[in-house]
Amino acid sequence: MQHLYHGQESVAGQVLQRDGSSMQVDTLPQEDFYRSPSSKLRIFLGNIRGIDALIIFAVIAARYFIQDIGGTLITACCMCFVLLAIMAKIICYVLPVYGFRFIGRAILIFLLGIAYFMPLHQIDLIMAMLLAIALCDMTVEDSFEYAGYVSSVLFAIQLSLYKFGLIVDKMQWDRYDEDIAVSARRAIGFGHPNFVGLFVFPVLVAFLVSKRKTSRIYFGVIGLAYAYITYKYTDSRTFFYTAIVILFFGLIRDVFANSLFCAKCLILAVPVTVGATFALAIWGNSNYSLSLLLSGRPYLWNRIISREMPRLYGPTGSIKAYYQQGKSIDNIWMHLFYVYGILITLIIIVLLCYFLNKCVSNGHVYLALVAVAYLIYGLMEHHLFDYGYSVFPIILFAPFFNSSWLKED
Repeated sequence: MQHLYHGQESVAGQVLQRDGSSMQVDTLPQEDFYRSPSSKLRIFLGNIRGIDALIIFAVIAARYFIQDIGGTLITACCMCFVLLAIMAKIICYVLPVYGFRFIGRAILIFLLGIAYFMPLHQIDLIMAMLLAIALCDMTVEDSFEYAGYVSSVLFAIQLSLYKFGLIVDKMQWDRYDEDIAVSARRAIGFGHPNFVGLFVFPVLVAFLVSKRKTSRIYFGVIGLAYAYITYKYTDSRTFFYTAIVILFFGLIRDVFANSLFCAKCLILAVPVTVGATFALAIWGNSNYSLSLLLSGRPYLWNRIISREMPRLYGPTGSIKAYYQQGKSIDNIWMHLFYVYGILITLIIIVLLCYFLNKCVSNGHVYLALVAVAYLIYGLMEHHLFDYGYSVFPIILFAPFFNSSWLKED
């Protein structure tokens, strides 16, 4: 506190003498002077963007560890580390700054996350919600750019370790044509060849949303190279075609940004992909060439539709047993309908439509393109909501927790 001697008066950081002259003194704002050490720590954590970058790094790196090393203990340790990093940011910064501003919507989404957890014990939506809250002061586009840089480096390390034999595939996969193995598929050390592309997606997404020219060039070149390398190793056609779609979207993204009609057409991606799924399931099965091109997926979907009725909530006994054998339904909408039930699927459809509409109305068209690209990918895979594999659930919750979105409302 500033001390005044007899005959002196303080005015706005100056000491006035009796003769009218003034002497400048250093003063601290009163609120800074009285702020407690713990309060200063909270502000310190909140002002360092590196904390957010560390959280994003932890999320992505943890999934690499889980894929490369595996095991219950490693998985638990990685998840705990990520959860601690997220909760530290929420407790030390989000709660002191925002208080319980998010509590109402967080409770509702947490209940959705619990309902999503019960059928297969997947914590994906809960973790995505916590991550969205922890990164509430970082724009979604910036968080994806961070994720793109982290993923580009970690994937290069993964390729190098695999090339030098320091990590190996856990088993061998083959692609069959009429019961004849025609090509070998490699997973580059990950759990399955179809998982590999998901670790490249953050680089491609960063190309799609980045606003800096140098960053876009970097992500475009690296993303295209990684997509080609991934395709040569894994023979994953779904990922490769989706990667081409994302790169194409990145080149024409201004068409959607400058045309309200084109932007609004993106909202149709949800009903179109749902309709395409069931059209392929009903009629694609009878087209042998198409079914073969899609690795027999329409045949499996047709069998499920003809034999099973989706429940209001949760899987039927046969579907649960099918998943317990380590198998899955490779389509996001079939996966949601038959594993989580009609109710959860309808809630997610509403959330997706709400998100896409908010993107269009609030000028986040690039994020709408990201969502559309993931929905296209989801026609042949079901990993859209898998925590650590996909950025998709994080952007789904952005309208509810991200401060830049809330200010626009």
